[in-house]
Amino acid sequence: MNNKGSILEYALRKLYHGSPRLICVLYTSPTCGPCRTLKPILSKVIDEFEENIHFVEIDIEEDPEIAEAAGIMGTPCVQFFKNKELIRTVSGVKMKKDYREFIDANK
Repeated sequence: MNNKGSILEYALRKLYHGSPRLICVLYTSPTCGPCRTLKPILSKVIDEFEENIHFVEIDIEEDPEIAEAAGIMGTPCVQFFKNKELIRTVSGVKMKKDYREFIDANK
């Protein structure tokens, strides 16, 4: 594992174990067209809830160990964690209101 990957993995683990906030993890890939569509949609929603959520973006090509450990098979994929539990996995691109409603209900 490269150094960047271990730092990211450590930071993600620290958030997972130490934060009461909802954690949103976006798994992307540079060659993923739908990822380029999803990023601005998700960014706008995350900005609305910034006090209630942590956002982490993981490039599965740079950090394949993290993606593999999370069971990610393809991109884009979003996972939401709260209180050390995976509470939802969303594959593909959804509408902004779908992310907004889920985050609002779980913040």
